Amino acid sequence: MVKRNVLLITVDSLRWDALSYMTNLRDLASKYTHFTRAYTNGPSTPFSFPSLFNVNYDPTSDPIKIRPPTLTEELKNEGYETFGLVASNPYISAISGYQRGFDTFEDFITSEGREVRGKMWNLFQRFPNWFQNLRDVYKWYFKTDITSSLSGKVIVAMSKRWLLDIKKRDRPFFFWVHFMDTHYPYTPPLKHTDFSLSDITSLNNFRKKRYLDNTERSKQKVIELKELYEDAAGWLDFQLKDMLDNLKTLDLWDDTEIVITSDHGEGFGEHSFLGHPSQLYEEVVKVPLIAKIDGMSRKENKMVELRDIPATYCSGSQRGGRDLRKSINEERTIPLRARHAGNRSCMEKGMNLISRPDSLKYGIYGSVTEKYKFIYDEEGEQTELYDLKKDSEEVDDISSENEDIVKDFMNKLNTV
Repeated sequence: MVKRNVLLITVDSLRWDALSYMTNLRDLASKYTHFTRAYTNGPSTPFSFPSLFNVNYDPTSDPIKIRPPTLTEELKNEGYETFGLVASNPYISAISGYQRGFDTFEDFITSEGREVRGKMWNLFQRFPNWFQNLRDVYKWYFKTDITSSLSGKVIVAMSKRWLLDIKKRDRPFFFWVHFMDTHYPYTPPLKHTDFSLSDITSLNNFRKKRYLDNTERSKQKVIELKELYEDAAGWLDFQLKDMLDNLKTLDLWDDTEIVITSDHGEGFGEHSFLGHPSQLYEEVVKVPLIAKIDGMSRKENKMVELRDIPATYCSGSQRGGRDLRKSINEERTIPLRARHAGNRSCMEKGMNLISRPDSLKYGIYGSVTEKYKFIYDEEGEQTELYDLKKDSEEVDDISSENEDIVKDFMNKLNTV
């Protein structure tokens, strides 16, 4: 049997509703498989990417480490040539071990500078506010346009060069490409947004805060911030089309399976926070998932999770993941996990999730089923329960009047 190429595209912080403002991605979803209820296993990069790459990943006991065997290693063992292209995210760089199993891996951190960059990254985790202020002073002094950072256009250009070389090798390939265009700070090119440079700077400064007050000014700022985010997503949408069209130009389209997803979503005030702090609400754990895989229907309403992606492509044992190509009818419970440092998020306390996981005091555990979302926060032993069929926005916590259901969810957590 001829092996199919596999292209995995991940977009940082891309919300589940992205198809409403990414027309090219929506067109792709209409032609192939669009999973409308896909979940990440955690609300931030360190808690989500292990579920994409660890073949035997259990989010309740091993939330942030990448460990063998990985998806990449398994495919390499099956004869695939493996390539990874990551747009400047230290959490999924070689610093954090994500080069494992790749024949070629680029995270835009040179091998000579990796040790220094790693130390700088650890310092940033310990003193985030100090580093942010230093960066702001640098930008002000040198008048640097904040829209000039590494973008999807750069990643696509490099992917084209790689794919041209890959085609000449005539071997099946696994190619992972990660984009950062929808991650904070939101900086679409000025010609692709109605916001001025000063507006973009002001809105991103507003985005620095995680939790919101209820003033009218804040509400208006959130609306504008979401519009800026959508402009960034729209810009990336054109880059994704360019990348996928290149597969057709190189005559690789028919022989390549494609999976497009996100590591987590992004909050815009739905539960009084911005971004993706340690929360387990739908706006941060529900993600888009589009797949061009042989034999799959165009639309799937069944619940899926990121752990299903390695389960689809690896023949080894799986812990919780299921093959996306198989029809599964039974009720499913998807585990969720986050951590915080007590009262404030890890980033606000300068905690390094990779090198100092033991410093994170409290776990936030969750479960999502067809009907319910359950959340348990160890700090204060707080529980929440939502009926997603009646209350998709998770406004009405029904835990107090459904003690038996809460107890059942807690029992399942305690037996993990």
